[in-house]
Amino acid sequence: MTDLHVGRVTPEARLDAAVEAVNALQPDVVCLTGDYVSHSLRYLTRLERALSRLEAPAFAVYGNHDHWNGADAVGRALAQAGVRMLVNETARLTVRGAPWRLVGLDDPVTKNHDVAAAFRDPDMTVPLVVLSHLAEATHEFATHDPALVLSGHTHGGQVRTGGLVDHLLRRLGHAYIIGWYTVDRVPVYVNRGLGAAVFPWRTHHAAPEVAYIEIGPYGADEAPLPSDSRVSRRKPFDKSGVLED
Repeated sequence: MTDLHVGRVTPEARLDAAVEAVNALQPDVVCLTGDYVSHSLRYLTRLERALSRLEAPAFAVYGNHDHWNGADAVGRALAQAGVRMLVNETARLTVRGAPWRLVGLDDPVTKNHDVAAAFRDPDMTVPLVVLSHLAEATHEFATHDPALVLSGHTHGGQVRTGGLVDHLLRRLGHAYIIGWYTVDRVPVYVNRGLGAAVFPWRTHHAAPEVAYIEIGPYGADEAPLPSDSRVSRRKPFDKSGVLED
């Protein structure tokens, strides 16, 4: 999950539905990639209450709005909810008996990221997943050979109208806006996010999203993606904030 933007322009029911969807999917790990608030810390209790219901181990990184409004307060709220914040650091995980490294890069938009500190663990024999609010930062750490990078920030364009929004975002320097990319040979997934920072509207192609990603060998009934064995199952929300079938 990413870009929750808890506040007056993001329906509380949508956040609750997202948490319910995550729990229903029974993931091994929940990854949160920034922007938990919009323009105020007023709604942190709502954020903490929702995230405290996550049933799987959860890890998070900061986004630009978190730093603009008060990263320390946001971090305390997530800690109270049982979410571990990774600030330019690596967590060692064991998932289904296999070792993993999970790197949390602090927000690149506000220049709080520190690649050298985040990738201090040099063990290249252990698979690596990176959380970075901004996908473009992948260019700075691709040599560490991540298996996957998870990002957000763009809201998938939020209001996609004939390519105009994508064009404007690219003019602002956002090369990676929605979905899957290969960045310097590294698979990157840019999640559409759940909330909004300015206005609440989203067009269908940028609908709020919870992404479920499997890393590992395919089953017999699954077609492989080119050069990768990774699947994304996206759960769309309808306008009321309730998951569609």
